[in-house]
Amino acid sequence: MTDMVIASLIDDMFNGDAPATDGNGQAVTNAETLVPPPAEAAEEPTGGLFGTWGVLILWAAVFGGMWFFLIRPQRNREKKMKEMQETISSGDNVITSGGLFGKIADVGDDCFIVEFGTNRSIRIPVLKSDVVGVRSPKMTPQPKEIEKDDEEK
Repeated sequence: MTDMVIASLIDDMFNGDAPATDGNGQAVTNAETLVPPPAEAAEEPTGGLFGTWGVLILWAAVFGGMWFFLIRPQRNREKKMKEMQETISSGDNVITSGGLFGKIADVGDDCFIVEFGTNRSIRIPVLKSDVVGVRSPKMTPQPKEIEKDDEEK
């Protein structure tokens, strides 16, 4: 900026133009033009709507909400699932993640031996993480409704 001021003064001096003037229309001497006017106190940029701290607080709120609504419930489900899998013992009816019902025959370190089928002749090792619940299937057949037309005939 000062280079531009000096260059314009030199041009004015050699071209014979009118002397430089300040904002009030008064002539400015060469000594005054060589020294730039004191810079006014620059205002701090505010950073928009929230400012720096507001943005940080906003990001903290977003991550806090994600943890509260996504991560925390998932951890609670995993904790309950592990507790359920640790309490399973031989003789319990279970359902696997594939939707198969079976009965626990033996419990190992990381797997169960599960008996499948109506005569319980099929024994398959299943990972503990693949057992999703303790429940037995409803095997009672539902009676079919007889239509009134069939009864009249």
